Amino acid sequence: MLKWNKYSIRRQLISVFIIVHVIFLLFLIFYYNYSLRQSYLGQVEDSLYHQALLIRENISADNFQFSNIDQWAREVGGKIEKRITIINRDGQVIADSVFSVEEMDNHLGRPEIQAVLTGERSGKDIRQSGTLNIDMYYLVVPVNNESFSGFIRLAESLEDIDAVLNTNIKNNISFFIIILILYLFLIWKITSNIINPLSQITD
Repeated sequence: MLKWNKYSIRRQLISVFIIVHVIFLLFLIFYYNYSLRQSYLGQVEDSLYHQALLIRENISADNFQFSNIDQWAREVGGKIEKRITIINRDGQVIADSVFSVEEMDNHLGRPEIQAVLTGERSGKDIRQSGTLNIDMYYLVVPVNNESFSGFIRLAESLEDIDAVLNTNIKNNISFFIIILILYLFLIWKITSNIINPLSQITD
C-alpha cells in the first residue's frame, strides 16, 4: 500500500494536481468529442431523412416503373452517394443500390424498420454493415400508396466522421500533454515559492 506521508509536501501537491487535472481534461476531451459526434450524426440524419422523402415522392409517382427499380436504385444511389434499399411490407429486399437482392436476407426485423412499424415517422440505427463491414447510419421511411407498400432505407458510411473524430482526439491528446507540462512547470514554481520559505522557517 502506498504510504502517502513519506512523500514531501511538494510531491503530494504535485501528485494531487496531476490527478485532478488529468481527470478534468480527459472529461473535457470525452465530452467535446461526444458532443461533436452527436452534432455530426444529427446532420447525417437530417440529410438522409429529406433525401428519403424525395425518393418516396419519386417512387409514388403514377408513372414510376417498378420493373426497373433495381437499376433505378443504383443510378440514384450513385448520384446522391448513399446506399438505397427498397423493402416491401414483408421485409423482402426488392432493390438495393450496392448489392444484389438475391444476396440479402429478410429485413423486417431490423431495428430501423421496427421503429417505423411502431408508428415512428422514421426509423434509424447505427451499426456495422454485415455486407460492407463498416459502421453505417441507417434511416428508413415508410411508403404507403396504391403502387407500393413498404420501406425506403438510406444508409451512409460513418468512416469520414470517425476519421475526423479520431484525428480530433489525437490533436486533443497532444494539446492535453502540452497543457499538462505547462501546468507541471507552473505548479513547481508555485510550490517552490511556498515551500522554500517554510523550510527556512522550520530550519
